[in-house]
Amino acid sequence: MKWTWIARIVTSFATAAALLCGVLAGPASAATTWIDGSFDESYVINCPSMIFGNSYTEVGLMSYVGYQGDLSSATPSPTVGQTFYTHVVVGAAGNSCSGQYVQPTLALPPGLVANITGSTPTKCYFQSGLLPCTAVLAPNGSYYWKDSTGSTIWGVATGKTLEFLLPVRATTKVVSRLQASIAVADGNSNPTLVPSVGVLVLPSGGTQAPVIYYPSPSTAITPGNPPSHISYANVTNSTTGNVFFDIGTSPASYSYRSPAYGVNAGSNQIQTAWSGLTGGQIYYWRFCFRATGASVDTACGTEQHFTALAADSVRPTVVSITPLANPVHGPNAAFKIVFSEPVTGVMNSLVGSSSNLTVGTATLSPSSGYSSVFTLTVPVGLTSPGISSTLSESVLQTTLVTDVAGNTLANSASSGNVSVVRPTADTVHPSIVSASLPAVSLGAASQAWTASDAGGLGYFSMKTLTKTAAGVSSAWSSAKIYGPTLRKATVAVTAGRTTCDSVTAVDSSGNRTTATTRCTATPFDDRSLHRVGTWTNVTSTSAFNRTLSKSVAVGASVTITAATGHSVIVVANRAVGAGVIQVLVNGVVKSTWNLAASTSLPKQILQVPITGGFSHATISVRVKSKGSTGVLIDGLGIGA
Repeated sequence: MKWTWIARIVTSFATAAALLCGVLAGPASAATTWIDGSFDESYVINCPSMIFGNSYTEVGLMSYVGYQGDLSSATPSPTVGQTFYTHVVVGAAGNSCSGQYVQPTLALPPGLVANITGSTPTKCYFQSGLLPCTAVLAPNGSYYWKDSTGSTIWGVATGKTLEFLLPVRATTKVVSRLQASIAVADGNSNPTLVPSVGVLVLPSGGTQAPVIYYPSPSTAITPGNPPSHISYANVTNSTTGNVFFDIGTSPASYSYRSPAYGVNAGSNQIQTAWSGLTGGQIYYWRFCFRATGASVDTACGTEQHFTALAADSVRPTVVSITPLANPVHGPNAAFKIVFSEPVTGVMNSLVGSSSNLTVGTATLSPSSGYSSVFTLTVPVGLTSPGISSTLSESVLQTTLVTDVAGNTLANSASSGNVSVVRPTADTVHPSIVSASLPAVSLGAASQAWTASDAGGLGYFSMKTLTKTAAGVSSAWSSAKIYGPTLRKATVAVTAGRTTCDSVTAVDSSGNRTTATTRCTATPFDDRSLHRVGTWTNVTSTSAFNRTLSKSVAVGASVTITAATGHSVIVVANRAVGAGVIQVLVNGVVKSTWNLAASTSLPKQILQVPITGGFSHATISVRVKSKGSTGVLIDGLGIGA
């Protein structure tokens, strides 16, 4: 038996947040001390690569869970009775044509209970911004989060991060695992991610006895020739000492003890690789800590076991190659390849061709992970459209295709001939109609469109610009690319500005429509307006930006100045007993609005067209009569 150290002692747990920051913006709570688990990831086909015919797979979402604590401190935390936060973090690294949406839940192990109070509320973050949310206890005992609309589905944009926090308290010592379940909708495999982390809550007060615990699984086994067997253990100790691994082939009977390895006080994570094992044999092992100066072990963990894996020297084979379509009309020919066991790597391909056929580099999907079934995509083209050519596909032996143990392919196989036919060149432009972007938006707007093309749509591109009330326009943004099936996109808006977007459809032959442009105006919030007379600040969750300005003084007014425009936009509350307001442009009354209603109606929009438009104007809303309850103004702006 040979026992080998392969890793360092970790005196404090590294957080996954530090790793996430290298790929995405980190979670809002990254400055807090967290004990985080490893990533669980999803994979998607990159949207632009699919649109442009060179599709590849990339990491879609990265997720992990963790909890607040510092086990390496002289006074380690968390402890029994102490309230601390747990969190679930999800970041989008990839670009899926369908977008990426998540529904996270968190299961608390025995001994942990939620402790949601006024001073320790549940929290949800998008980047550094705090989002309104509530944590809900599900019938199965796990917790999930609702947004302000009651939805449990959360969208996460590429390069952005969502973080969900739940305060908890331990009623007893806890040595267990904290696990999340994250349902994913990404238009690809729609997986469920299950990140987890080992959680340790110590007894409160006094000198802590050593605590030994293991991750799950405690031994990671990787097939190979030879295979790899790595065991892991953790110890939290208040004094210095030495650690040992014991191993044997019978329960509670250990024939080998590792050399002593010194550790400092705090939380230590240790791993070791075993070699010289016999395949098929069950091995029993444990991890022990001995305090400095002690003659016997201070503490030993519970016994663990694993079955050693034998070396794998069997090479995988190609079982079959079958065309997914025959004939093929381009631009790609696809083949289903079945292997005798899961493999990964890059395929070499051999194609039979004529002078009329051009063949690109073959790509394999999925491009990461191991699988027994793959799709091989071969870009093909015809130098003379409308004339058929033949294509045959064979997989050649290559060291780039291997099974889990690293064994290479043992054979090649052929699909037979496939007819490649390309129709006459397509010169007809697709049609597109941009519709439902509203004239006025008090929050992110939804732009929808319909489109069609006889030869098949390729993709959509959308650009945006903004215009200020002072007449200053930004440049058009870089185009965002959307897949051919998408018919709606979200348009971000800014208070006091008009936002315009331009949508272009491109078909599979590259023909483009003339860009269709629509604009939506967002008024200034009431707190940004110049107020004359007596006004009172009011807050309301149902108001635009959660604020209102109230007046019971006849003649009181709110004002903005604008360079150009063709309409005035007023946002106000209608209510029982409300007063009457007037809309003025350069002191001339253009409209009168009675705000009285039989019930409360927040965020009511009045858009007043101005014949011939205006330039360099002063726009005002004035209280004509106060009614019995006054006037509540929510916003004021201009329409393009």
